[in-house]
Amino acid sequence: MTMPPPLLDKPMDLPQGRYAPLEQILAQLIPDQAWPSGLSVTGLANICDQKGSLNRRVAALKSLLEYLTCAAPTPVINHAHIIDQLLAGELAFASTERVFVLPLDGAGRPLQHHQLSHGSIDQCSIPIRTLVCYLLNLNAHRFVLVHNHPSGDPTPSEQDRIISKRIQDHCTPLGLTLVDHIVVARTGFASALYDHPIQKRNWRQFNL
Repeated sequence: MTMPPPLLDKPMDLPQGRYAPLEQILAQLIPDQAWPSGLSVTGLANICDQKGSLNRRVAALKSLLEYLTCAAPTPVINHAHIIDQLLAGELAFASTERVFVLPLDGAGRPLQHHQLSHGSIDQCSIPIRTLVCYLLNLNAHRFVLVHNHPSGDPTPSEQDRIISKRIQDHCTPLGLTLVDHIVVARTGFASALYDHPIQKRNWRQFNL
């Protein structure tokens, strides 16, 4: 079996600085190819198209770029079931309560999902100051909270609703909008911010 070229074998003198230019990194990885100064990702893709058939490492880099750019787009958060699809696999059967925040971009797509805290089987705190600092550092002005109920019942507790309102009251003056607070459990999911009915989950929609 032919092994792929060691594209990501890192030379000892590879620049480690956060702002190392792309062409400087590429010159270390693929030194037999000329890399112009100020190279952008688009320019890199063009070079890979032109030189991929002549250099095995450039061909491997081209395959990597194609894989990354063809990845499925992150869904827009416009319904609670999308949030559930993103996190049910991680939270629905968790044995302790965990709290996640999903900061959203301008189009409503999650930038990432980040665990804020975890607790016992029946309770978990939400550190508001940590939440606010995290969102401001990302420059994310809209966000979704998600936590699980290990009991299997997604019905929001009175405390869930109180915390949701408290977070909303703290964040709104700072220009931060709590879009929703979803409770995930084995049997379904529900909103702790809005008075919506509990939604049953269709596990057949998941790629398990």
